[in-house]
Amino acid sequence: MSMIFCRGCGKQIHETAESCPQCGAPQVGFLTQKTTYHWSSIAALISGIVVFLMAMTEPNGKWDRDAVLGGMILGSIPIAFSLYSFSISENKSRWMAITGITLGIIVVLASIGSK
Repeated sequence: MSMIFCRGCGKQIHETAESCPQCGAPQVGFLTQKTTYHWSSIAALISGIVVFLMAMTEPNGKWDRDAVLGGMILGSIPIAFSLYSFSISENKSRWMAITGITLGIIVVLASIGSK
């Protein structure tokens, strides 16, 4: 447990202190705000991208009955993750959920429209 000097007031503080207890100056090497994303937003984004890429690689743009059903089922996965992410109301990861739900809706509509 070593001590360091505060960059603001020069008093000794513990090396793990994020800010000085006397003057409140932030110390070098510490992030003031940690960004974390909820797992459902990440899952919505990744599954949306994967399902979209799978749907766009259908040969000749012709989907048989099984491909249409698979597109509808797989397209609903990012939609479900996105809706769950919206329900926990975490604003910083909302862009991932919006992207996931958009890609999922595109795949579902493409599979319905290919009939």
